[in-house]
Amino acid sequence: MDGANAIKSRRERAKDRLSDSAIKAAIKAAEANNKEKESNHPQPKSKKMIDGPGLFILIRPGVGWWRFRFSWLGKPQEISLGTYPYVSLKQARDRADEARRKLAEGSRPDGATQKQKALAEQNTFGQVAATWFELWQKGKVAHNVKTTLGRLKKHLLSRFADLPFSQVGERLPEVGAALQAAGQDKKAQTLDKVMTILSLISTYAEVNEIPGADEYRKHLRKLKFNFPLVDSGKHMPALTNPAELGALLRTIKETQAKGKISPVTGVALQLAALVFCRPGEIITAKWEDINFAEKVWRQPPKKTNAEKGRAVAPLAPQTLELLANLRAITGHTTYLFPNHKNTDKPMSNMAMNKALERMGYKGRHCAHGFRASAKTILTQNGFPRDWTEEQLGHGPKDKVAAAYFREENLGMRQGMMQWWADALDCMERGDPLPNSKPYR
Repeated sequence: MDGANAIKSRRERAKDRLSDSAIKAAIKAAEANNKEKESNHPQPKSKKMIDGPGLFILIRPGVGWWRFRFSWLGKPQEISLGTYPYVSLKQARDRADEARRKLAEGSRPDGATQKQKALAEQNTFGQVAATWFELWQKGKVAHNVKTTLGRLKKHLLSRFADLPFSQVGERLPEVGAALQAAGQDKKAQTLDKVMTILSLISTYAEVNEIPGADEYRKHLRKLKFNFPLVDSGKHMPALTNPAELGALLRTIKETQAKGKISPVTGVALQLAALVFCRPGEIITAKWEDINFAEKVWRQPPKKTNAEKGRAVAPLAPQTLELLANLRAITGHTTYLFPNHKNTDKPMSNMAMNKALERMGYKGRHCAHGFRASAKTILTQNGFPRDWTEEQLGHGPKDKVAAAYFREENLGMRQGMMQWWADALDCMERGDPLPNSKPYR
């Protein structure tokens, strides 16, 4: 073999190391291993499998994350290429080849434009925030624009307006401390809104490659608070304390076991806790929209608010097991939760709340409250607000943020939903919550 052919042969061997069967086997093994050791409450670890130069997949129970690693301006960078099996092995290789082509041409694989690069020059936090706000406010109600600008000025620009954006990340705990004090004065709703502003600015900075965006997001995820982010006294009642939520989960199962609520209603409440979708979405869910193979709930477009997010809800193994058991009861009907008098219609929209009232939770927690429970506890444990907002079905309302919400984000939410399912198990047992970092 001549030298040129030998080099080509080595390159071919260096690429395309993986196969679909190997990936599926690794995911299956990760699921089995996680289930076997569940009683010891282990933290799931990602297994890295390399396919070719820069291209690898991180294997976790039930899913694989395609990643492409490259060097840009002397610094290691990574981008997401989607999640397996939503993005096949062939598609991932094609995307990796396209990324290598762009690098060879002197462009970033994630498509940064010259305009974005110019924007990524030295900026102060005030300049970045002002540019974000100009884009965000378009099409918004005047009152919302005014209150958001007020919060931006009072809580953020007053501290960081003249600070280089690349240095803001390490100073974010100052905002957290100040807002936590405000929360003790019953201003937790203000904290919730300001955290949303911080997250939207983070998304804007990341999309436009503002220097320091990665560090900013890293510090933002670390912000934790010891009080609820949702002022449930002024909203639908919700339990946001893990111990209290765990007690409710135990009560639901005990009440169902005693026959005081129907098995179908009991499963509806458990599903509401696991996926924290709107109660109306839960009771009108159809079996044709549940894909057990892909482990997702594909929700049809809404008649109204079609611009909102979460067309696809990832399902953790615990959720799939719950639905599999339910299918034995209602799988012959159109709806997951059919009306007991007429199975062609969905369950009454009052069924879950009436069940909670019979358990003694009237005024303390309602079916809609599972959404506030999840949002609060996930945020307190470091999950990015844009992930929780998309899972809640809120979705981004400005075009810059919308650019960030691509299907690749489904894989990130899948890790978040797995943590949430594991966390609910821990709450029900009365154990400490699992470390969220491996899931992020």
